[in-house]
Amino acid sequence: MTIAGVRTTNLTGVPISDEVLVNRDGVTTVQAIADLATQLAGTGAIADMIEGATLGSKNARTWTELSVIVGTALQRGTVPESDTGSHTDPVTSSTVKNSGTFTYVASPAGWTRTGDYSDLTSLRVSVSNLAALIANIDNTRDADKPVSKAAYALIGTADDLINARPGDMPQHFVDTLNGGVPALLPLLATGEQKYDENGRVLRVAGPAIIGTRTLYSLEPAKVYAVEFVVQRRVNSPDPSNDAVRCALAWYDQGANRSAVPLTIIQDLTSLSVGSGRTLVSATVSRSAGDDIDLVAPTDARYVRPYVQTYGVTPVTDIEIIRWEDITHATTYAPDVDALEARIAAQEAIDADSRLDTLESQVTAPDAVRFKSVADLAAANVPESADVVELLGYYEAGDGGAVQCRRMAAIEAAQPGEHPSNSGSKRWGLVGSRLSALVFGVKGDGTTDDAATALVAFNWFKSASNLTLVFPGNRSYRLASGILCDLSGIPSVGSVVFEGSIKPDAGIGRAITTRNARGGQFTCRVSGGGQTADYSVANPIGADESFAFVNAYGSVIDLKYGANYLGRCVRITSDSGNLGPDGFKTQWISFRAYCNSTAAITDPEATRSAQGVGQIYYVDTGTNAFGTISNEYRAWSRYGAVIENTSDVTHVSVETIDRGSMGLELRGVISYHGMTLKLGSEMGVGAPNLLTIKSSTVTTDTAVARASQNIHITEVFAVGGTKNVVLENIGTVGGQGVTILALHSRTAIEHGLYLNNTRKANINYDSYADKVGLETTSTVSGGFITCDIRSSKAQAIILGSGTSDSTFLGGARDGNTDGAAGVSLIDVNTTGVLDFVGFKASSANVDYLYDFAASSGTRLTGGSVAVSGSSAKINGQPNRASNVTGLVEKARGQVSVTAGATSVTIPHGLYKIPVWWDGRGNTLEAAAPRITADATNLIVTFPAALAASSLVVWKAEIDFAG
Repeated sequence: MTIAGVRTTNLTGVPISDEVLVNRDGVTTVQAIADLATQLAGTGAIADMIEGATLGSKNARTWTELSVIVGTALQRGTVPESDTGSHTDPVTSSTVKNSGTFTYVASPAGWTRTGDYSDLTSLRVSVSNLAALIANIDNTRDADKPVSKAAYALIGTADDLINARPGDMPQHFVDTLNGGVPALLPLLATGEQKYDENGRVLRVAGPAIIGTRTLYSLEPAKVYAVEFVVQRRVNSPDPSNDAVRCALAWYDQGANRSAVPLTIIQDLTSLSVGSGRTLVSATVSRSAGDDIDLVAPTDARYVRPYVQTYGVTPVTDIEIIRWEDITHATTYAPDVDALEARIAAQEAIDADSRLDTLESQVTAPDAVRFKSVADLAAANVPESADVVELLGYYEAGDGGAVQCRRMAAIEAAQPGEHPSNSGSKRWGLVGSRLSALVFGVKGDGTTDDAATALVAFNWFKSASNLTLVFPGNRSYRLASGILCDLSGIPSVGSVVFEGSIKPDAGIGRAITTRNARGGQFTCRVSGGGQTADYSVANPIGADESFAFVNAYGSVIDLKYGANYLGRCVRITSDSGNLGPDGFKTQWISFRAYCNSTAAITDPEATRSAQGVGQIYYVDTGTNAFGTISNEYRAWSRYGAVIENTSDVTHVSVETIDRGSMGLELRGVISYHGMTLKLGSEMGVGAPNLLTIKSSTVTTDTAVARASQNIHITEVFAVGGTKNVVLENIGTVGGQGVTILALHSRTAIEHGLYLNNTRKANINYDSYADKVGLETTSTVSGGFITCDIRSSKAQAIILGSGTSDSTFLGGARDGNTDGAAGVSLIDVNTTGVLDFVGFKASSANVDYLYDFAASSGTRLTGGSVAVSGSSAKINGQPNRASNVTGLVEKARGQVSVTAGATSVTIPHGLYKIPVWWDGRGNTLEAAAPRITADATNLIVTFPAALAASSLVVWKAEIDFAG
């Protein structure tokens, strides 16, 4: 039987249709295209592809790597063909290839192989086919087709996954900007894939270029969006930072570099760990227009987005490099009513679970995002939301981005919380490490940040082990002081100033941290403060940038101090404000650095003015202070003071001191200094470089006290007024001072000056100091080994109160200034002194030794040597034995001619000798036959000699006479 009419197989095809003939349970019927699109998106191969794109593919290099990843049900995974092995499928138990595509199954848990591996090109073809299929289903893309719109969004997600993330698809990226055929460029050899809180990223250490393998074409009248997401993981030690560059490389129609090779979108010169996840974006076109940020060069036909990192030590995560055609992009709001109707129609195919999720995020989101704190405060956040994400504090991108959680009504107020819904909802900050910018701190150098910084510190002291970061390349002005009392916090966290505070003049203490137990504090100050007499603990008008009171077990690091007129750091105790455990300051680890902001070529006065008032003052009144290490101090007007503090280890000090004082130890007991490099060859008007003496004030102690038990391994002191001053040491029992090696040079007055000091044991060398060594007041019990050369005046001056001390070594070439009346060694004391093996030599002096009357000085061994008009001895030592160049005994014989009545014999001794003849008779100066003076023996005969005669003589100094 012949059927009339046109057969369906002979109908003309159309690109767009309204409905199709279908079979359902053996019945032929009609299905609308929109319903078919919903069905395809809800179940089957297309739905699985959409599901996989939504979940994100896990792309591993080997089966071993993929097998240990715990995925999500229906999540896709891939292993490339480079893994040629095989394994037992954990789901089917069959033997399968290691390479291929895999789907994660929840039970039994594991990755089951679903097909062969497809390379990047094949995957892009699959996505394109999926897009084309959806387009054929719904070519109108109208707003009344929400499921097809959702499908397009998910396809876009899959495309982004392929193109935009170097950590997921490193083969789609290169580390060169060379032109030519992209497929021929070598595989990426820079960086390593890492998982972080934002998914898989490419982590780059040091300098690198990471760009897309694809050269994207630039079509006329098209608008493109480029996006970069980076995050610093390890900061640069360079104070000016090492930038991260986000840029575009241009290529001509032959895929060669354009005449204008690149355009910089942004150089991130202040990127640090505290900056967090950082987004850089721009719009690009071949012609200018509204909302176009960059116009391509005229000869550019292709473009490659890239990120370039600089510096050797920084580590940077590159998360996204995305290029996208946005010419026809529109904002779309889904029709929830229509969506609900379609969901009801698809319940039989189990599409409801997927669409319920989509609906809930539209009508009842669990997280919402706001640009600023003000936007959140003005909003009515849905009841379903438990999390709020702020893109900034004052505006998006200002560094104040943070995640907040909804607080329960019964929760106590928390520092930094934000209200919404007219105050009925509160949002607390999430995280144990926060930037101060999330509390509203600006750091622009102008705004007073004191109030907002106080909120930040209140958050810091709200719990143990928190970290508060003040990001770098910022200046935090403080117009009033901040007190952070950490009483009761068992384990204090860290405060990190990557930028510097700038306290106003006259505010006193800018930031005071009290009763910290543990904790690490990284400090920076630049600008502000006012001058005062910082030689004392609490001068009138004092400003202190950072004060630490009753700290126990804390690490304090003054990273930078400059152009600040006040005291950078104060470490002290306060018995009136102790924490619950009653501890004062002990067990501290302290480092310090200060310098001038002036150029090295600037005048001396400018460099000093742009230094600091004082680097630090330590006065804890406690034992077991701890360690000061790596101290570098330049252009500090008042140097540094350690007072009334015990058990101090000073590891390394280097200074260029100017102004009133250098390093002073006052009332310090048990001090161990390792290497102290003080002063410089630049010295003009430098102060005393190292002074160790008794304390002048009390700090939680009953009385001031003398310093004792001082041990220093090595001191280099150059160009000070008095390079080293030791005063009132060892006067109250205990030990004195030991310096294993003291090197002094070009002191204006004294290389080493001892005043009222007991038990000084010093190995000392001096060159070109005005006076090498001088003692005043009571100095005793000393043992000093000297090598004093080229002193401009005396090498050694020993005051009248000096006694019971021993000097070894030598002195030479004194009085290089050529002044009159100068001896090499002035001994002005009658006390007992010993020069043992001491070598004295010089020209240009009156005497090598100039002894006071009744001197108690004893010379044993050593030598004396003079030249020119210099004499060896003035006055008399108490004893002298075995001194080369100094004769104590003499003997000889002389022939006397007949008729002589007397003979004069030079004896060569330095004082009047005593004479014995051959029979042992004493021939004293008053004897009738022999007289003596300081130069000669005079022998007088009772009568003229009848014949020539031989006179045998002997002379000897009597030290008892």
